[in-house]
Amino acid sequence: MPRNRLATRFVIGATVVALAQFAGPATAEVPELITNAPYPVDDTISRSLTPNLSVYAPARPGRPAPSVEFELFGADRTARLAGATGTRGQDGRVNWVVPAGVLADVNEYAWRSRVVVSGRPGAWSEFQVLVADTAEGVDLPSSPPTPRAVEGLAVTPADGGGYVTWQGADPGPGAFVTHYVVEAYPAGGTTPAAQVVVDGTEDHAVVGGLSAQVEYEYGVTALNDWHAGPAARTGPARPAVAPLPAAEFTTMSTEYLLARGKLSAGEAATPAEAAEASPSRDAIRDAVLTDGPEDVEQREFLAKRRLDITSHVASLSDVVVLPSPDGATVTVLATAEQTFGQRATSTDGGVQQVPEERSGRYEFSFVPTAGAVGARSAGAAWELASATPPPTSVEEPVPPAAAEATEPDDGPVPEPVLTDGDSFVEGPPLMQAEGVNTNKIADYANRYWRSPNKSFKIKDKNRDCTNFASQALRYAGLKKKSGYYKSDSAWWYHGVWPIYGSYTWYAAHNQFKHMYKKRRAVFRGYFNQAVRGDILYFDNTGNGTIDHVAVVNGVWKSHIFYTQHSDPRSNVPLWDTLRLKKNRNMKVYIAHVTG
Repeated sequence: MPRNRLATRFVIGATVVALAQFAGPATAEVPELITNAPYPVDDTISRSLTPNLSVYAPARPGRPAPSVEFELFGADRTARLAGATGTRGQDGRVNWVVPAGVLADVNEYAWRSRVVVSGRPGAWSEFQVLVADTAEGVDLPSSPPTPRAVEGLAVTPADGGGYVTWQGADPGPGAFVTHYVVEAYPAGGTTPAAQVVVDGTEDHAVVGGLSAQVEYEYGVTALNDWHAGPAARTGPARPAVAPLPAAEFTTMSTEYLLARGKLSAGEAATPAEAAEASPSRDAIRDAVLTDGPEDVEQREFLAKRRLDITSHVASLSDVVVLPSPDGATVTVLATAEQTFGQRATSTDGGVQQVPEERSGRYEFSFVPTAGAVGARSAGAAWELASATPPPTSVEEPVPPAAAEATEPDDGPVPEPVLTDGDSFVEGPPLMQAEGVNTNKIADYANRYWRSPNKSFKIKDKNRDCTNFASQALRYAGLKKKSGYYKSDSAWWYHGVWPIYGSYTWYAAHNQFKHMYKKRRAVFRGYFNQAVRGDILYFDNTGNGTIDHVAVVNGVWKSHIFYTQHSDPRSNVPLWDTLRLKKNRNMKVYIAHVTG
């Protein structure tokens, strides 16, 4: 379920900008809107049937303190169930406790609020979703919680600064981390020499502009919409000095991606030709010669299936240069944004343009050029030894507890989509079964494939495919299933440390079993029976275990395109999965979710 906020923080470099929407100038004649995030945040699951709803509406100097009206609706947001004026607290927040008897267990609701100034009401806020569940819900504090400290904090010396990493902080019940503040202090000092602010979904920050002659300690603080958590701090570390300017390593890394893009788009016929066309040819030649044949194979494979890659652009951001302590290697970590133009053609001559987009963290490893004089000194020649793309999500199934191991299957084990070698077999068309709004599943995937929805906890950024699909299903209206969190019969999320959600919410194979055991999906036998918003389950090696989950983003003629997390990609051609997996035992399942 997407979270609608009236105050949104945008992280730009090291600056946090707060945007507040108002109905007009802050005068008594023009009432103002609620301008900061309500508590609890959208999609919170509450164990209480009389939860406390809260917004911040402080009194302004020279003006009467505003009152706040609350309204509660059913899930369809048409039937008003209750409403009242809230009670003002000393901290500027206005609270309303939902009366007893209004909420029913295991049901979804929506609530909103508005400010009233001098008897004149402002506009209603956006709706916030609240789910009542006395079994799998969470106990909400009466006021917004404070985030915990980050864990696993570490720093790696980087060129001109430090590369700081951590494990995400627990934001507290009914909240999420909006951003992290990362500060560098001269060792033992209390005044920061540098500060960087990053989004609450991040697990790292690059702090630059520091002196290599000084040791620094790095502090990280998590913040939610209301409070800052306790700061965590590293031990002292001295910034490193790279043998070349960081911009040169960034250029060489970018040129490697562009050379491979030329191969994919047919702008270069061979890896050697692609490397020679680059101004960084001497640095990237060996890497392109090693990795480039895969691009040629992909281009030829897709062309036989009437899908052509026509263009490619690439850029790097969030770059950090990490020289090794002995100076023998330099590692560059960077987020690569790539777009591949794709032209799909049908048997009747129709043409559709479907660009594929990728966003992921690359690791480039550089070594001194063989035979270079003074290879470890500034100005020496360096070459790209390897480029490691973002890891593809492979999720291990979570074994059920012993008490759940004998749980009966309510539905038959589905069959995978039929394949013939490296092609899919076409079958008869089918009428689509009644179910959830599959277009909303795809719409959600389109919205959040690049930038995750902060309302949901990411346990592992490299294994987030099932969590991503679960969010899309939840947004489209798939109802939660209560039960023990390890059970394949349950499917729910409440977002509170340390469990956050059921195994079926986070683990691919467990979700797959949930779909067929509880008959929540119809599985298709042929690829051409898929529709936009269907769920793809991948058994990469054919061993009976689901390794990956994705959302069908588009279907056109004989072409299916999907969107995924870990690594984040949009409009990936399903045809290419057969080529990429190498192992012809791979199985693909198409699930049309019915509820």
